Amino acid sequence: MLTRLRLLSLGAVLLAAPTVAAAPAAPGARLSAPAPGDVAGDKLATDVPAVPASIDRAPVAMSWPIEQSADDLQDRPAAHRAESRAWWRRVDVAALAAGVPLPISQPGALLKLSPQDGAPIAVAALELVDPQGRVYPGVDALRPLADPTHLRSAGASFAAGTAMFTLRPDLGVGAFVLRARVRAPLLVHVLERDAGAYLSLEPDTDLALVGGRLQVRAHLRDGEAVLKARSITGELISPDGETTRFDLTRATDGSYRADVPAPRRAAAPGVLHTLQVHAEGVTARGVPVRRTATNAVSIAAPTARYTGGVAIEDAGDGRLRIRLQVEVGAASRFGASAVLHGTNRSGKLQPIGVGQAARWLEPGPGELVLEFDEATLTAAGLRGPYELRDLRLVDQGRLATVHRQARALALPAARR
Repeated sequence: MLTRLRLLSLGAVLLAAPTVAAAPAAPGARLSAPAPGDVAGDKLATDVPAVPASIDRAPVAMSWPIEQSADDLQDRPAAHRAESRAWWRRVDVAALAAGVPLPISQPGALLKLSPQDGAPIAVAALELVDPQGRVYPGVDALRPLADPTHLRSAGASFAAGTAMFTLRPDLGVGAFVLRARVRAPLLVHVLERDAGAYLSLEPDTDLALVGGRLQVRAHLRDGEAVLKARSITGELISPDGETTRFDLTRATDGSYRADVPAPRRAAAPGVLHTLQVHAEGVTARGVPVRRTATNAVSIAAPTARYTGGVAIEDAGDGRLRIRLQVEVGAASRFGASAVLHGTNRSGKLQPIGVGQAARWLEPGPGELVLEFDEATLTAAGLRGPYELRDLRLVDQGRLATVHRQARALALPAARR
């Protein structure tokens, strides 16, 4: 939930009946409507695998203060931005015999060849044609690197039969052609580590719900120069191999964008979907360039949702309770979490502390109660008005976040 959180103290209480009287709950309070960039489901998923029977069902709630020097809290976490100076293609035997394009934009590029059948590749079976049409035997154009067998023994993961080479730097750059005499398809992988040309790939979120949408953005650049792609396509790949292909269109800022439908079923708990984009173009120096970039997104089934109903209580022992109404589609242990903000002497909101609560919930209406204890509320010396931010709902049995909202609830100053 937070990129860095130093815990000053930790107060934990079971969600049992309070031993002191609480002030009446505030009627009519509701969560704010989700804003663009939030993740919130409206239709519940019910046809999902059951969670393990061994999951802990004991209810729990806790809160702790946030150190006020923390400067990297995010109400809405940014998705990872991937950059690539590499590309790869799977090529069949006939195409390899005829010759496959090998665009190189940096001298001395690294070439990795992984055979589908795992049979070793001899450099004598390779041939390279340079941009001027000159033909070089593999032994004259490619310099073998360390044996992948040795690298595997050191912990690096390489498929059986993988061979790695560097292209002779004096051969330069341009549109090369690779020929190979092999018995099985190859995965051809080119890495140009220090090249100026790169492809970036960034979804608008690292989390989507089944049946929802993903906004994808990619940039093809050569240093600071924005390049126009000759071709650019993408794929959203599920862990079982199901693939959704999509095209990207150029925006006014030179980026390429796509609106991608999320899959209609979630992956196994904790497993991510792969987002992949392939682009080809020409660098600022007129050299052909090809890039492949990958990223990852979590696709979750909305097994529960916040209904929007809220009750706010001031307990007699100094605790603040926020009762969040939920609707459950599939039984599991669900957890609520949020960051409470308060008002400083300058009238600005800043974080006070984190509240978390979890319990087992059956299908139908339910409730999760965030409790902020007195130590948490007073540690920062802040006052109301208060605001609940980075509100989340997590299906802990399926390791899936099913709700994430940057700004969720404003609490009046009179509540404290």
